[in-house]
Amino acid sequence: MDPKAIVDQKNMEGFFQDHIDLFENGKKLFNLKILEHDPLFIMDKSSVLAEYHVEVENMDGAINKYFLRGSSSPGQKRQRHYQILKNLRKDTFKEEINQVADPFGYFSEYNLLIYKNIAGQSLYDKFKHKTRDEWENGIVLALDWLVEFHEKKPFKIPEMEFQWDEERRRFRVLLDGLLKRFPDHKNILEKTVAKMMVDEKEILVPESFQLIHGDFQPHNVIISDFPRRTTVIDFNDSFFYDELYDLSYFLTQTNQMLTLCNYPDNSSFLNQQGDSYLKKRSIDKSDIVIKKMKLFRLKTLMHIKSVTEIKIAKLIVNEIEKY
Repeated sequence: MDPKAIVDQKNMEGFFQDHIDLFENGKKLFNLKILEHDPLFIMDKSSVLAEYHVEVENMDGAINKYFLRGSSSPGQKRQRHYQILKNLRKDTFKEEINQVADPFGYFSEYNLLIYKNIAGQSLYDKFKHKTRDEWENGIVLALDWLVEFHEKKPFKIPEMEFQWDEERRRFRVLLDGLLKRFPDHKNILEKTVAKMMVDEKEILVPESFQLIHGDFQPHNVIISDFPRRTTVIDFNDSFFYDELYDLSYFLTQTNQMLTLCNYPDNSSFLNQQGDSYLKKRSIDKSDIVIKKMKLFRLKTLMHIKSVTEIKIAKLIVNEIEKY
């Protein structure tokens, strides 16, 4: 079904009425307000994201209000996302300081994942509106969450196991997206991707892979000050891979976003935070680890380059060409 169905007023009124049993003591839908997220700020253009302000009449006549978030896209991403949230909340990501979103349900007829709204402010919004001390502390909190996430014993989701063929496909998709935007860089991009794939095969050990977030960046980290809580959302790109990808991806994305927010030259602080993560995870900063971080940084830059505005993307090309 078309993902746009999840923002159709009449359709979703019927949907929530059909699922009224999911609301405690619910009798009937009283009111529904849908707020669709601006597609301009959604990287995956096949996805539709929305907020639902739901009012439900209970059996005793009282009206309860619920604030929910929903996302839909073709394929199985949302279903896997739901599985991940359920598994993580079985462990200590439920009532602790570090949390993940509380899933309301997955509905296959719409490929729709709904989870309860999260109070707080994204780390990216802290970059834009808070002081340096506050957003630096936010970065520390985000990496504390990541340390705990990777300390957990990974659970098995067979569809998310690492496959070299799938990894080559990911590289191909990334390269194709870059070539459409930057055809003049065809030779260097093709050579760089070929070298990255060779290096990846040499330095990565699939037997050691575990579940990674896959898109661990400031937009997906929600920080609440009262009570103090760090909640991470959007596991749609999760799969089994090297945990250092999440670290490098976060540091690279964070540096780019801080630069856009007029906070240049944060490399020293971010490098310190990267070293702190390695220490907390008892990972020796060996030559192999340094090579991995460099490789994953480049993968992140190529991802940013494929989706960002031309002016910013051109600044990234020089770093890619140095690999």
